[in-house]
Amino acid sequence: MCMCTPVHRGFGAPFAAVVMGASGLLLLGATLVLLVPAHVGATSDVDVAARLQFSRRYYPYNETVELLSNIVRNYSTLAKLYSIGKSTEKRDLWAVKLSTDRSVRPPLKPLLKLVGGIHGNEALSSQLLLMLVEHLLDQFGKDNRVTRLLNQTELHILPMANPDGREIAREGDCEGAGGDERPTGRENAKGVDLNQDFPGPFDNTEEAWLNKQSETLALMRWVVGNPFVLSASLHTGGLVVAYPYDSSPPQPHNNIGASRKPSVTGQKNPSPDDQLFQYLAQTYSKNHPRMLRGVGCDGENEHFENGIVNGAEWYAVKGGMADFNYAFNCLETTLELSCCKYPNASQLVAEWNDNWRSLIGYMEQVHMGIRGLIRNRASMAPVKQAIVEVEGIAHNITSSSRGEYWRLLLPGTYNITVSSSGYKTLVRRNVQVRTGAATTVDFMLEPQVANTVPKEQWHEESNKLIEADADDFRFSTPPEFQHHNYEAMTDFLRALNKRFANLTRLTSIGKTVEHREMWVLEISDQPGVHEPGEAEMKIVANMHGNEVVGREVSLLMAQLLCEGYDKIPRITKLINRTRIFIMPSMNPDGYERSKEGDYESLVGRPNANHVDLNRNFPDQYLGNRTESGTNKFEPETLAMMKWITSRPFVLSANLHGGALVANYPFDGNIAKVDHMYSATPDDDLFRMLARTYSRLHPKMHMGEACAKGFKDRFDEGITNGAQWYILYGGMQDFNYLHSNCFELTIEMGCQKFPMANQLEKFWDENKRPLLTFIEMTHIGVAGFVRDENGRPLANALIHVSGIKHDVRSAQDGDYWRLLKPDTYQISTVVEGIHTGTQSVIVPEDINAQPVSVDFRVNVREIRWAKENDFSIAPNMAKKYLTPEELNNDMELLHSENQMIFNVKQAFDKDGDRNKILEFMHISNKMTSNAKSHILLLGGLRGSQAVGREVLMRFARHLVEGYRKEMKWYRDLIDNAVIHIVPYIDAAWTPESDDGAGRCDVAIDSATDVNHLFSAGDRSDSRIRILIKLFDSFGYAAALNLESGAVGIGLPSLNASETDTTELFQRLVQPFVSAGVGCSRPTPDALPDSFLDYAYQHYSTLMATAFVECCARPPASELYTLYRRVQPTLVEFLSRAMAMSATGFVLSEQGNGPVRNVQLTVTTSSRPNVPVLSDGAFSFLVPPGALYIAGKLNVLPVIHSVVSSGRKK
Repeated sequence: MCMCTPVHRGFGAPFAAVVMGASGLLLLGATLVLLVPAHVGATSDVDVAARLQFSRRYYPYNETVELLSNIVRNYSTLAKLYSIGKSTEKRDLWAVKLSTDRSVRPPLKPLLKLVGGIHGNEALSSQLLLMLVEHLLDQFGKDNRVTRLLNQTELHILPMANPDGREIAREGDCEGAGGDERPTGRENAKGVDLNQDFPGPFDNTEEAWLNKQSETLALMRWVVGNPFVLSASLHTGGLVVAYPYDSSPPQPHNNIGASRKPSVTGQKNPSPDDQLFQYLAQTYSKNHPRMLRGVGCDGENEHFENGIVNGAEWYAVKGGMADFNYAFNCLETTLELSCCKYPNASQLVAEWNDNWRSLIGYMEQVHMGIRGLIRNRASMAPVKQAIVEVEGIAHNITSSSRGEYWRLLLPGTYNITVSSSGYKTLVRRNVQVRTGAATTVDFMLEPQVANTVPKEQWHEESNKLIEADADDFRFSTPPEFQHHNYEAMTDFLRALNKRFANLTRLTSIGKTVEHREMWVLEISDQPGVHEPGEAEMKIVANMHGNEVVGREVSLLMAQLLCEGYDKIPRITKLINRTRIFIMPSMNPDGYERSKEGDYESLVGRPNANHVDLNRNFPDQYLGNRTESGTNKFEPETLAMMKWITSRPFVLSANLHGGALVANYPFDGNIAKVDHMYSATPDDDLFRMLARTYSRLHPKMHMGEACAKGFKDRFDEGITNGAQWYILYGGMQDFNYLHSNCFELTIEMGCQKFPMANQLEKFWDENKRPLLTFIEMTHIGVAGFVRDENGRPLANALIHVSGIKHDVRSAQDGDYWRLLKPDTYQISTVVEGIHTGTQSVIVPEDINAQPVSVDFRVNVREIRWAKENDFSIAPNMAKKYLTPEELNNDMELLHSENQMIFNVKQAFDKDGDRNKILEFMHISNKMTSNAKSHILLLGGLRGSQAVGREVLMRFARHLVEGYRKEMKWYRDLIDNAVIHIVPYIDAAWTPESDDGAGRCDVAIDSATDVNHLFSAGDRSDSRIRILIKLFDSFGYAAALNLESGAVGIGLPSLNASETDTTELFQRLVQPFVSAGVGCSRPTPDALPDSFLDYAYQHYSTLMATAFVECCARPPASELYTLYRRVQPTLVEFLSRAMAMSATGFVLSEQGNGPVRNVQLTVTTSSRPNVPVLSDGAFSFLVPPGALYIAGKLNVLPVIHSVVSSGRKK
């Protein structure tokens, strides 16, 4: 006997489950070769320990610092004590630098660091490092290995990373249990575990850097700001060396409401340098008398082979310091040195004897692998932030600010690639790494851009350039090279405006603190008018009142532009197509306090309220919190913010002084660390703009340091702001983040307020780069965004694929998007929907006009998509997909929605790899209730591609509705299985293009699936696949989409099958009511059609909906067609689910599903309903009671009465 489970009608109760994924690791063929140095010998342990003051007892923080200071003072030629920051309770985090270099570190001398006490109650780690400092200083010049180590290495030792925790920890507390409900000292003063407070490799970048502890931030800045190569973090409470990764990536999950799984304990997560880390770890453990045995502190319950373990395999730590170091060029291991966290002082000598040899041996490994200098071949300047890549190891390092790099590697042969933006990539093959000292491999990178010539050729090339364009810089009236105070500057601007009234407009954008006007001179062929399509740019000078070169150069440039119009072709062309705004002084109050001859002081730098205006703008990291306080913006800043955001500026130069470099965004970084590169999404473009200025300047491109003031050298004379030094609230970052404008900060000379007799020299040096910079306003693309009626669309986004920074169209629908020469995919975004994607080539010729790219946006379609189709941009595409594109789109949906979307393949025969088609399977895998199976078929005729286009779009629609947790879509996909077969026959493809847009397409009965089936031909592979689908899934309902007419096709029914006829009418009513006119008649039904077959053999209610009068409409009409058909498809599925009855046929003996059962709806004249191999069945029924009978072979086995979806 068997029994049926309750039959469900309509949507069943929702069912949810969570599946936690897991991953495994299989490592084959890896041989780890250990190259561990011999034991450090000679000096007896007793003699060594006896000389160490820190071996006698633990000292409180203040006494520790006093004793350490005295030791360092006694070895002042070798040691330096410095603080990397302060703890939560304002204790200094003292570090000791050990080096034989009195001042500047020699090139390629590597940096190594050791950190102790990040957990304050693991006091032994701090004490061992204090003892190590003593030992190294004492043994220098006596012990050969110590002497060699200090001669060849710069050591940095930070004994107490968490002094606040250390102060409350208790000696003798081995387990860190604390007691008396008091803190243990493991965490900092705010109760935060510092070794779980770092950004991790698998974290969301921005969130991971926020809200860090004082100690964490200090350590992060220390790591990022120094080119450390090797590191160890000392801990206690274990006896093992742990190596990265300490954290585990989030487990695979679909992005439909599933929660993130926490890091997995006990699962190895190797870094790309796994074998190297194992070698480093065993270097330590092999020299430790107890660690190498691999017996952990829990005895038999804990064993570590060779005394080492992958951190995540031991236990996963999210936010650990070792993983953070690895992301910034430094390889760090975690040394667990003793089972007792804070042993009694009597154990210090024994613990020292166990560990000091291992520490010496470990530190020596900083000299393995390769090292070298990376320099500019043309200028010999160092190339910083160059990427060093080792083939086969998916972890790159970057060069230091001095062009140095160090790459730890095991002995072997490697291919090394070095790359940097603006340079040709260089590869060195078969680099040999041997045991012992690092192999030196230097790289000389060749700049990609022209204009870079050896220094000895520069003057010759420069003279040629001067001769070639000398006429472009001829004044009509002799310029006056003199300083202009506020009154003189105002008179100069007014005189220029009066003299060239038809070319200029003089306005003030606001007043300063002391009520001086912030003058702006506009230069245009139609001043005061924004001509649609004409780009606007600005020059802002004298933001810092005592930096005056830009003030005078901008006045001279204004005079040159005005006098050169209609006389100098280059200038005439520039003004005719550019609206130029020049602000000679943003800070006239500060200027009035400044003194001529000032080289590097701060007098006059701020405004009259003593505020640095270049720290006073809203910032991406500090928000509206400035140095003056929250929302405390100066009058000058507010005026600039309003001006910048109210005009469609494209490009800007902010002219400064005190250095000689072109500086580009970002000026700040999330870590708040100097010398840490902070790239914008347009980094390559900004570098190109900066190079353009620098290379046209006779000195800037050389990158030489100033004689006084800033001592930095700049490769090619350009720098990323944050890599130079960080600042927050800067104007160039504000321009990029809050407007369409790209701004560079040009440092025009080393002296801030030079004498007047130097001004002509500064003009000659800057006139060419500044004029060319203005011309750069026109690189890239420009155009208009208009709606379907040709009206301008303001505020539309212009998106460049691959660059996460959009610009907006202005009031007239015009836009400008600066881009360096390359090929781009550009689209416009209106109401969140990408549309009109175009492939655009930006040419190399910067003198050409920008590439014109216009967009015509159908706003009605956009609004329909937003209101009815979840703003799905790909659905708006007006093109036919090739079969390959369609299959790729299906796979993309699968990869992003794996819980509910699968792509299944259908083969002609079992075991045959001749794939006939791919189809979409949409259902929640986590719900196991009986489900109704529904088929949507994109047509049986390959020449009519309408169905596949509509159904691909509809598949996206269903998935997006589920993702957005819309109830109807959730209910549907939780309780049904939707199969979408886009095509059975792909005879026509867009590439063949034998008539896209043809409304009359002949049907070849010899190859047409409908005709072949009607003729009884079952040999065609397409027909066999169709039958196989129905055999496998027993669809309750099916819909076939065709074109070439408008109407409905149904199977042939007997006159007695009135109940089924009524079901069909109810099911297809949405298509009947669509109300679309068509002069072409619906095709006559073929005898013994596939619709008949589906109904007679599977009791499937299958219909054909002819949805488009034109057999193959133009691609431009596809979205209109989809908009018309989509609501009818939704209604079709709603009706099918409302009439659906589902259930299982199971054995009463508990033997699982019963197969080969036919169900008969005895209250209906319809054919029997098949039961699938898992015992499931589904079919459509009318409302009311029905009586179901089942039979196995010929024996009746079940009777069931169903009413209103519930079994009686």
